[in-house]
Amino acid sequence: MKRFPLSTSLVSAAVLILSWIGAAQATVTTTGDVEPGEAGTQPDPWVVESSLYVGRSNLGTLNVEGGGVVSNSTGHVGFYSGSTGTATVTGEDSRWNNSGTLHVGREGDGIMTVEAGGVVADENGHIGRENGSTGTVTITGQDSRWENSGALWVSAIGDGTLNVVAGGVVTNTEGTIGVFSDSLGVVTVTGSDSKWNNSSQLIIANTNLSNGTLNVAEGGMVSNTTGSIGNNSGSTGVATVTGPVSHWNNSGELSVGRGGTGTLNIQAGGLVSDSTGNLGSYSGSTGTATVTDAGSRWNTSGTLHVGNRGGGTLKIEAGGVVADENGHIGRENGSTGTAMIAGEGSRWENSAALWVGAVGHGTMNVAAGGVVTNTEGTIGVFAGSTGIVTVTGSSSKWNNSAQLIIANSNLSNGTLNIENGGLVTVDGTTLIGTTGAVNLNGGRFEFGQTSFGEFDRINATSGALEGRVNVSGTNDNAAFAALQNPAVNLSEVAVVLDANSTVLLDLAGTSQYDQLVIPGHLNVGGQLTIELTGEFEPDAGNVFDILDFGTLSGSFAAVNLPVLDGGLAWDTSQLLLDGSLCAGSCVVQTSGDYNGDDVVDAADYTIWQDNLGGDSSVLGGNGSGAPTVVQADYELWKQNFGNSSTGIGAAIPEPSAAVLALAGLVGLVVRRRSW
Repeated sequence: MKRFPLSTSLVSAAVLILSWIGAAQATVTTTGDVEPGEAGTQPDPWVVESSLYVGRSNLGTLNVEGGGVVSNSTGHVGFYSGSTGTATVTGEDSRWNNSGTLHVGREGDGIMTVEAGGVVADENGHIGRENGSTGTVTITGQDSRWENSGALWVSAIGDGTLNVVAGGVVTNTEGTIGVFSDSLGVVTVTGSDSKWNNSSQLIIANTNLSNGTLNVAEGGMVSNTTGSIGNNSGSTGVATVTGPVSHWNNSGELSVGRGGTGTLNIQAGGLVSDSTGNLGSYSGSTGTATVTDAGSRWNTSGTLHVGNRGGGTLKIEAGGVVADENGHIGRENGSTGTAMIAGEGSRWENSAALWVGAVGHGTMNVAAGGVVTNTEGTIGVFAGSTGIVTVTGSSSKWNNSAQLIIANSNLSNGTLNIENGGLVTVDGTTLIGTTGAVNLNGGRFEFGQTSFGEFDRINATSGALEGRVNVSGTNDNAAFAALQNPAVNLSEVAVVLDANSTVLLDLAGTSQYDQLVIPGHLNVGGQLTIELTGEFEPDAGNVFDILDFGTLSGSFAAVNLPVLDGGLAWDTSQLLLDGSLCAGSCVVQTSGDYNGDDVVDAADYTIWQDNLGGDSSVLGGNGSGAPTVVQADYELWKQNFGNSSTGIGAAIPEPSAAVLALAGLVGLVVRRRSW
């Protein structure tokens, strides 16, 4: 009797083991309208020699689990209109093999779920094949796969939805979301290790009236060769890549609005990469890309066209970054391109050239701390083009590491606006064509170097300029008006008069003469020619301050001066020191300098004091002219205290209080003696 409990325990254990084995056993089950096989448990493996219909006319289901295998030629889930088919492939080693095409929602409604390591394989996959059909496919979990050896259509004509989540993987050659007119396809790839691998091209909205949407999120990955959003006229496609590590990788060209309307959104740290980027590829197309949020990037290894032949708009906002080799805005005839870079951390990085208005119309706006970088920049490249660039707001920058060309062709138009604290820098040369203009209004333009004539095309109302202006040819004082703009900070502008330059200045009177004013640095060279106008004839001692500069270097090869009357000679000794030209000697005697040391100071007062009433010859000819030293010589000394014979035009400081007090006391004594 004591053995019975043991026997009962063994039987119970055996039942449990058999139950566990039965539960773990591979099974293929069908319910409802399934052809062939109908409802029931099917053989494992279940080999169907022809097509398999899950929901041919009514409701049917297929479940493959626990390592079960189903094989057939063509598979249909939801075959006829009004039917509903549901297929589930779940568990490691569970497979559904279709040697032909698998339709999920052929004319009816189809649902397929591949999970927990299950695999579905076919030649071509169609989700939402015919008009009125609805197909939904979900591939979820690590090692869950849908393997298409050929193409995958998500919404051929009906409505199609593909969800790749939680590490699921879908593979095919060419992928299309929204194939024919009236199609509506949506693909979402989300979660770490979730992948959709297209070994060929990926098209989002293929034909007229087709609609396609691609969502890549939370670390999902989509790959293909070329990519197209809004492939042909009348199509509408949208792709959104969002979240860190989320990536859409195009090994070839990506066209946003190839022939139709395309929209690309990169946000919250998403990444899109390609070899060539197009926004608005062909005439009549419209492409818009928005890259927003810190960490979001669009990387193009080649050229990015914003408006290639159609209309293109690029928005870089809130810390987003776009990087490419060359950037073209308004590339071909009839195209329109607009690029907007706004917000701190927002950047458009061109490792080579940037063209704004190549043949078409191009506009670039840099605002609110946005930054654009490139080597050579050109606004208005070829004949017929129009380019406009506006850089506005504090910390907004356009940095050109090589030259900047504004209006490259005589038939092109280029305009650069720098406003409200915006900054444009050029490390090389700035070239401004006859149909080009720079408008500076409260910004800063560091133009590198430019010619005198091109500098004159900078219309500055306020702000600051920095760079080198090369002056050649013959120019009168009026030609330098742009360099004498009091509304603009020109202190960092260096003016270089080259060896072939001639500066013409007129003298019409002692207070009416040309003055070349250079607030920054003046590097002189070439020739300076002075001409007398009207009936003016300088007298001895006339001084003309003809050059006014911050700093000066160089020398004139020749100074051409008019002949003076009476054998009077010009003195140019001070010309490169303080800009003065003198008729006669520039070194003039200074009244009050009684010891001849060229400075009127306290030592001269001592000479006056010690010789008061004596012979005036001790004053060296710098006194009042009286035969003896008198009170008037003191007044002359006081008026000129601090003056110097070499400091023409220098301000005369007042004598110190102590000196004046002493002088007053001595004067009082003198007056008392004269009584």
